[in-house]
Amino acid sequence: MGDRQAARLAVVAAVLCAVVACGGTDDDPAGADPTAQPATVEATSAPNRTTVGAAGIGVADLQASSEFYRSAFGMSELRSFEIPGYMDEIILGFDDMSKGAAVVLMHYTDGRDHDYAENPVKLVFYVPDPTATARAIEAAGGSIVLEPAPQAALGDAVVGLAKDLDGYTLELLEAGTGTATGG
Repeated sequence: MGDRQAARLAVVAAVLCAVVACGGTDDDPAGADPTAQPATVEATSAPNRTTVGAAGIGVADLQASSEFYRSAFGMSELRSFEIPGYMDEIILGFDDMSKGAAVVLMHYTDGRDHDYAENPVKLVFYVPDPTATARAIEAAGGSIVLEPAPQAALGDAVVGLAKDLDGYTLELLEAGTGTATGG
């Protein structure tokens, strides 16, 4: 991957992290219009505001990945659908969608070969107990790259790194630390 692509991914990860961590802005502390339907693209009540609603990742096995995120993070299926001849999707989120973005699991059905393994993407999750979440990730079939531990560079916030079934990096940050992603 080139430096330009890496920079774009870093910006996307930072924006997604800010939405998940902060839940919105001072204008809209909830982070989303509470009357909006989950997992749809709609304008917010603030006409000049852009927010991240979801991050999509390609997966080799849609059902297995859905079960992984449900088991490891307690996510729920918000919606699933097919785009005939192109892809199938499952949109996962949390019961209170005003406090974070959704994860869209995508499996391409367009007949082309797609490389789903070891993609340079990181999903950041703020969790109440990073160690317990790491154990749940392992139990769901994922792996731990860095055991959760305080990180001096992040004000001693507890951070851990894991991999999902397709090798995506999952950053686990202790909820309530107010620390942005470490990178």
